[in-house]
Amino acid sequence: MLNVKLKIRFLFHFAINAKEIKDVKTNISVQQLLEEKGATENKCPWNFDLVEILYSTNVRYQCGPTVYDDAHIGHARNYITFDIIRRILEKNGYQIIQAMNMTDIDDKIIKRASETEISTSELAHKYEKRFMEDMNSLNILKPTVTIRVTENIERIQSFIKGLIDKNVAYATSLGNVYFNCKKYLQDNTWVFHSDSDSEYSTSSVTDKINASDFALWKSLKVKDEKCWPSPWGDGRPGWHIECSVLSSLIFGSKIDLHTGGSDLKFPHHENEIAQCKMYHEDEWCKTFLHSGHLLINGEKMSKSLGNFVTVRVNLFSRSKKEFLTKMTSNQLRIMFMSCKYQKMLQFNKEQMDKAVHWENQIMNLIETEKFYKSDLIADKTDIKQQTHNIVQEMNDALCDDFNTSKMLSLAESHIKILTQIVKSEEITTSSLKYCVSLLITELESVGLAFSKVKYKEFDSLVEDYVNLRNDIRDIAKSCTDRSTKEKLYETGDNIRKTLENKHKILIRDQLGGSTWRKK
Repeated sequence: MLNVKLKIRFLFHFAINAKEIKDVKTNISVQQLLEEKGATENKCPWNFDLVEILYSTNVRYQCGPTVYDDAHIGHARNYITFDIIRRILEKNGYQIIQAMNMTDIDDKIIKRASETEISTSELAHKYEKRFMEDMNSLNILKPTVTIRVTENIERIQSFIKGLIDKNVAYATSLGNVYFNCKKYLQDNTWVFHSDSDSEYSTSSVTDKINASDFALWKSLKVKDEKCWPSPWGDGRPGWHIECSVLSSLIFGSKIDLHTGGSDLKFPHHENEIAQCKMYHEDEWCKTFLHSGHLLINGEKMSKSLGNFVTVRVNLFSRSKKEFLTKMTSNQLRIMFMSCKYQKMLQFNKEQMDKAVHWENQIMNLIETEKFYKSDLIADKTDIKQQTHNIVQEMNDALCDDFNTSKMLSLAESHIKILTQIVKSEEITTSSLKYCVSLLITELESVGLAFSKVKYKEFDSLVEDYVNLRNDIRDIAKSCTDRSTKEKLYETGDNIRKTLENKHKILIRDQLGGSTWRKK
């Protein structure tokens, strides 16, 4: 069942049965929701499709994006990091149910919607769609459940009312509701923050009792601003309450693992803990994991510094002005794996070059295996056993607090050994295929995708050749010199024949340009 070598196993709680995961308000279990996938919107207000849930289960909540802009490479580090961790856990026998929220109403969304003169829902829908596309381009597994804030306002209000009833939250005459931090600290302490930052004083400028109290419900401030009716007046939820309610909605009073960037430790995750601990009257979350910060050339990423790079610019831009726009999804993942998940990572040209070099080594080995032919009947070394041992060591490294950098180091050393054995012709064709397959399977278990990258790069190259041929033919059409025109058309034909004969690519000429397909 579970791999006993997984050294982090003690961090998690496995006594959760799918039938015991309760909806905080309606008492609907996940098992019931499975049976009601065709139910009406008010019974099951989110859309998801769960595979069969085993009774030995690890449930995980991940802070999702605030969808007002495109995801940047700092987000990429966070989501790739925890995608890797999820894959490691699943690979070693853990059944993961992962829920992620979509913050589709927030100050930033309201401000951006006003600037662009569209509704908050239109803006949020646009960037939610782009976010999911970006995560797919990064080869990140989809959450089991994705749940939006705006679809669960009544449940959020119910949770807030529960905190008021427990006397740890209060409503004000201005229509705001705050969590009373001083009440909470009578019996509790902050987990992620130092005592010196948790001092309280009465503020004379706001309607808070304590300066550090945080908003659970924000009253309507501007006319025509997106809002919902509530017992305290029209308004909308505060940021911190959203994650507490949505995670409780799916998993009830217990979750095993909560993930997010280290910038969310305080105040966001601290406030989540406070809210849930007081509401559920229990510890709520067993473990928090935080991914480290990403620095760009030693500086924090910022639009004002000109080093703010989105996932889309990094992966899809053809710009050659800046090194940040040249990395593939694979190379980003390799770079992030080279550093401990919770450590700060420097994103610079040196780190990029290392990731590109590492990828080139494995891609060269894959190409070598593709064309390698040997007359040997048997290997001259025990390379198959060596490869098997290395792959086991790689998995052991992953099970040792997710040590991806050690995994990469072990793989790189073995790639060099295999490359040398091939040069010396000491391995049979079948053995090389076996060894490369073992290595690739282990590397792809953490989300690297060498075969996909290879095909994408080939398709991109074909596209470039077809576009070049189109340009040549366009020049030929407008050329007045007969001899030059004929030579240009001949060059275009040669490109077509080469692609067909050598690479099995068929080109079809038509109005507006040429298209191509594989034979």
